[in-house]
Amino acid sequence: MFLDESRILSRLDHPNLIRVIEAGVGRLTLDAGSKGGLEDTTSGLVQGANANDEYRYIAMELLLGRTLADLWDLLAEEKKRMPLRVAASIVARVAHGLSHAHDLLGEDGQSYELVHRDVNPSNVFMTSRGQVKLIDFGLARAKDTDRAGTQGVVTGKVTYLAPEQLSTRASDRRTDIYQLGITLWEMVTGARLFLRDTQLESIAAVKRGEIPQPEELNPKVPADLSRIVMRALAHDPDRRYTTMGGLARALDRWVEAQGLVVEDEEIVELFDRVFPEERVRLETWYHGVLSARPTVSPDRTIAPPAAVGGVGELEAAAPIAVQQAVASLPPNAVPQDLEIPNDAETAHARRSRWSWWKRR
Repeated sequence: MFLDESRILSRLDHPNLIRVIEAGVGRLTLDAGSKGGLEDTTSGLVQGANANDEYRYIAMELLLGRTLADLWDLLAEEKKRMPLRVAASIVARVAHGLSHAHDLLGEDGQSYELVHRDVNPSNVFMTSRGQVKLIDFGLARAKDTDRAGTQGVVTGKVTYLAPEQLSTRASDRRTDIYQLGITLWEMVTGARLFLRDTQLESIAAVKRGEIPQPEELNPKVPADLSRIVMRALAHDPDRRYTTMGGLARALDRWVEAQGLVVEDEEIVELFDRVFPEERVRLETWYHGVLSARPTVSPDRTIAPPAAVGGVGELEAAAPIAVQQAVASLPPNAVPQDLEIPNDAETAHARRSRWSWWKRR
């Protein structure tokens, strides 16, 4: 099953998807010069295995950068929001990559009906050179590779689940559309949509599907962008975009209507402002690895440089007028610099620090 799924993923070829270079099965052999370790000529040392054991492996491209979740965590600490144009462009790129995955055909010309099922900011990678890539297809399923016994099993991060993932209804490409819609909603509002105090409360919130209009939290969100977000987040899958390509094109049109297309260089600028010196440190580490001697001790690894924090001057989170529709939002779900109700208890809860942003 692993090989079948890995070989399907290796057929994906899109600039906004992480590339699978190779997948297969290897056999470990004893290497007398490796201090009793086991070594394969292509995969290096593997500890805790027996001679002649088989192992499965998957090799993917190396990406240097940070996840979208990393970016948001720093923005949240500084009470900043990403510019709407950039947010829409990043999500559009992910949508184009997913559209390619959804439309992937087998050698027989039939669709694999591939679904990612775990689209969330932790699986959106922004490279230090301005590329945006969807990663971690570990929960992806094609139509002919569903494992027995997974019916009814909840997979993925709870706060990014689609309603049908909590029911007996099968997931399809519209599940990915909903999950990406959650990501877009959170990017343009600066709030978490379904995060509650406990996992059970978060699951209940997903099932209810009560979603405020983005402009209720961020008045800078225009009506046409809000309509795109809310259509992606329709509780009924039949009311969402029919295809991921439809969502991607809608976002492309909105970005183009703003008068300036977002290029990779603008994302690099954002990356450098949020993670100063990180790009130089990562590339220095990378070139150091390339120039290092190929023989490395079994108990040593070359670690990338420590992350550097800090946020530059970005769009400040604008105050919102808390309306009736927003009153149902959970405590802690509104950034601390936003206007809040006069109710003392609610006000105190919403002034709590940004630890709510950590992804669950």
